[in-house]
Amino acid sequence: MKRVVGMSMKQTKSSCLLLAATAAMAVGITACQSKETKSQEPLVTVNWVTLGDDQANAAPVYARVNELLKEKYNLQLKFETYPAGTYDEKMNMKINSGEDFDLCFTTQNWLNKYPVQVAKGAFLALDAYLEKYPALTKALPDFLFEQARLNGSIYAIPNYQISYSSWGFFFRQDIVEEMKQKGISWDYTKVRKHWDAEPYWKYVKENHPELIPADGNFYNFDYDLGTVFINAEQNTMFNKNDPQHKLFQTALLDKAKQMEWGVGEYHSGINKRQMWEKGYFRKDIATVKDESADKASGRFASAMGVVKPGGLAEVEKQYGNVKMVQVPIQKPFIEATGARSAMTAVNARSKHPEQALKMLEIMNTDKEIFNLLNFGIEGQNYELVNGKVKKTENSGYFYNSAWALANQFNALLQTDQVDGIWEETDRLNREAEITPILGYSFNTEPVTTEIAAVSSIRKEFSKWMYEGDFEAKYDQYYAKMKKPGETVLAEAQKQLDQWFAANGKK
Repeated sequence: MKRVVGMSMKQTKSSCLLLAATAAMAVGITACQSKETKSQEPLVTVNWVTLGDDQANAAPVYARVNELLKEKYNLQLKFETYPAGTYDEKMNMKINSGEDFDLCFTTQNWLNKYPVQVAKGAFLALDAYLEKYPALTKALPDFLFEQARLNGSIYAIPNYQISYSSWGFFFRQDIVEEMKQKGISWDYTKVRKHWDAEPYWKYVKENHPELIPADGNFYNFDYDLGTVFINAEQNTMFNKNDPQHKLFQTALLDKAKQMEWGVGEYHSGINKRQMWEKGYFRKDIATVKDESADKASGRFASAMGVVKPGGLAEVEKQYGNVKMVQVPIQKPFIEATGARSAMTAVNARSKHPEQALKMLEIMNTDKEIFNLLNFGIEGQNYELVNGKVKKTENSGYFYNSAWALANQFNALLQTDQVDGIWEETDRLNREAEITPILGYSFNTEPVTTEIAAVSSIRKEFSKWMYEGDFEAKYDQYYAKMKKPGETVLAEAQKQLDQWFAANGKK
């Protein structure tokens, strides 16, 4: 300690103690003033309307959430949920009538459609607000905000979850091991394209008649999406090596080119027909309406889907709790608007936009409150078993929709989830290849009639590949699709060219 000149050691010690006490008092006064100031601020309630099933005993959970919100942030939450079947209708009524709310769940093409509501002026542009919430922007990767950007502005905060796509195969582990024991030289880890898996399907067909070799309803035969062909929405895409970014429509591309390039609806349909003719798909695939019983009983020997951390357990559960192995055939790739599958927007008429964004910041960063709202109260709605959530049956609350709330990676793991799933998914998200048109979004408004026609025609001819004269059926499909499809394609090309020009990329 530096000695004060002109003072004795005793005087120096007394002076230092006095200074320390004064400093401590000052800190205490400042803290008290801060708490007092915070408590004097008006207590704002944020009204959040989102997707979710009714919870029979939500009141105790909401009360505890609001206790923590008041204590930590001087905020309150009104949490209003509607199931998927009624959510769209409820939100349209609220928005059209000007009903008071602050936050709402929105998606690109499913519920409370993001482009439609933005066009109506229903959502608040958030760009000017985001710099006030650094914890929120720091918690999420930059590409998420760009995926949410529409007409130059950000109108919603994406709910952070798996952001990339990576297609792959799932094969029954017992059959893979059985083939190995019999000396059949086929290695599932070497599968890179669909027909690499044919030895497996053939073996199942010949040795396990009780099983269906492959679940044909989820097969995607476009191998090079992301690596070569870039999806530009509404079934249009372009070769990323083409400096002109010339779009083609997946149903209208010349048949020969589809087969040569390995992309398009004719190409996919022909491959599906070959799978069916060889007996790898079920015989009645063209007419079957409900396959839930076959899935639950484990009748499918293989499936296709997104390969992701923890995804294997999900697929096994879906296909009869049969142990499976997985192999990706596409490297992780982030699409232009992938994050729009689940987002939260601020009502343009919100009386409390800053508090609404603060609530989103809380849900993306405060794990205690996030998990309380998602799972309920520990000891009442769930138990922790080795640090993982085990639902308490009939407790009256278990929202369990982290992906519809905010940052899914804040969620506690459940007992059927593998350790490290969130960290690994976050890593793959951040390392995935990103589309060159990040931030581009197709405005469907000029061609809504044509898009509706395309959708109707595609539904009408969805099973063309299983018809007797399938070539003639596809030609009928093409003929019907040509006029509306070309109109949509022309509009998409115009908008994509404008986007490249505006972003200095063309």
